[in-house]
Amino acid sequence: MKIAILEFETHTHLLLQWDALLQNSGIDYHFYISSSISCLIPEIPDSLKTVLEVKDYPQLSDFLADNDLIIFNTLHRNFQKFNFLFKEKNTQILVHNGNFFFNSRKPDWKLFLKVKNLHLQYYYLKLIFKENIYFTKKITCEAKAYAFLNENIKQHFSTDEKKYITLPLIYNKFNVEPSEQNKINIVIPGEVSQSRRNYQLVFKLLKYLSPKQIMKFTFLGKISDQSMLQSLHLLKKNRNNSVEISYFRKRIPQSEFDLIMNESHFVLCPLHKETQFYLQKEIYGQTKASGNEADCISYGKIGIFPQHYPLSNWNSLYYDSAENLKTILENLTIQEYHKLKNNLEAQLPYYDKEKVKEKLINMLTILSQS
Repeated sequence: MKIAILEFETHTHLLLQWDALLQNSGIDYHFYISSSISCLIPEIPDSLKTVLEVKDYPQLSDFLADNDLIIFNTLHRNFQKFNFLFKEKNTQILVHNGNFFFNSRKPDWKLFLKVKNLHLQYYYLKLIFKENIYFTKKITCEAKAYAFLNENIKQHFSTDEKKYITLPLIYNKFNVEPSEQNKINIVIPGEVSQSRRNYQLVFKLLKYLSPKQIMKFTFLGKISDQSMLQSLHLLKKNRNNSVEISYFRKRIPQSEFDLIMNESHFVLCPLHKETQFYLQKEIYGQTKASGNEADCISYGKIGIFPQHYPLSNWNSLYYDSAENLKTILENLTIQEYHKLKNNLEAQLPYYDKEKVKEKLINMLTILSQS
């Protein structure tokens, strides 16, 4: 079986998942990527990746001639450029924003008015009027299958089991016990931006938090703008003595990210219920998955999620209000952590790498024959 995985946009981290699971699988696989993607995945050998830019897309017809399956790891634009693949090839799309794919026919201009960043406004207008993304998006209806990383989201859209699948890409990479046992380490992974996570809620809570045990909160992502940096600076300056704050101004190297995640006891995921993608409303847990879900599973950590984002087959804590989250955080102790971790241990085998790999290979075999 020969498959091609295409990524010209954003979800670089998933390429590493693909590579790790397909190694020594008997599947002949190759990545077709942009130059901006290539520099972010030096771990993948050059022999497994071909760099293409927009002007080179027509060459894909020759590159992919003998592939059994074509997989778009991300596809949110340039639909017209790939029309021939959907017409002629066995093509699958990994869906990251369900409403954009299945329910949008035109942009929601009310959402456009809420965008304050001029560069982002220009980008949206370019996509809508120059690239005609809403007019050409119907091309993707020719896809042979739509894949999701989250079972709940697949069920939200699924009408045909053969066309809508849950793709097993997330597996447990680490299960490291934190060396620190005198304080609770809580990590918030991802870009420090209000657009997708409710950082204002976290900032407000940390001003008045009185935990039973010393807590260290690490904002593990690049800070999006000056206002967020200023908020973090003030928070660190005016914090309670029993609360420590750590943050980063630049992109964090993967090795350092891994180290901090492994030393954490809990992963706090303050997701908004609603966000937007290309001027379409998306709902976390219904139409859109969060990378924080994969963070918890990959590093074997207990998540703290809003109630509207339930995780399947994973032990997590849930809050339904600011006061409820405050209560949860204030009552966390090392003893409580060990109780919760013991419960989580029983779920780790479900995400064992070899088991996930076997599921993935079986699914790709079926898809390649459709």
